[in-house]
Order: sequence, then C-alpha cells, then structure tokens
Amino acid sequence: MADEMRGLIERGEYERVLELGKAAVLENRLGPDVVQALYGMTAKLRSKCMDLATKKADSGPVYQGLEAILITANELTGEDMYGCRECHL
Repeated sequence: MADEMRGLIERGEYERVLELGKAAVLENRLGPDVVQALYGMTAKLRSKCMDLATKKADSGPVYQGLEAILITANELTGEDMYGCRECHL
C-alpha cells in the first residue's frame, strides 16, 4: 500500500492517498511504511501551500483544496500545520 501511495503522491493524486490512509486506519493497517508515505505527502503539501502563500495566492480554490487535504492528513499523522509531531509550548 505504501508504494502505491508514494506513486500517487508523485502524480499529485493527494485525495486518493488520503482515501487510502483513511482506509488503512479503518482496517487497522496503518503501519510504519504507510505512515512514512503520509509524512511524505504532508511535507509536499506544506511546501506547495507555503509556495502559494509566498505568491499571495493563498486565498484561492487551489490553495484551499490543498490545505483541506493537508489538515485531514495531519489528523491521520498527528502532525500540526508545521509538520511537528511532538511539539510542546
């Protein structure tokens, strides 16, 4: 499953990766390799969102769509919007 997810990430099929991640949780198959694939996707999505923000394009539908996927993926990985998994203030 992780290899399939990585291929989908390379093709920009983030919603499909998210569906697979959710299915892995429901089927109790969220192993380390799947989590690593999700970490790769969240890193890529954060980068894309930050790139759009620097171009002042963070209020359009493209940004909002990517951000929505990132927020949901973060719920699966336990990351925050900055990629931190165990940050404490």
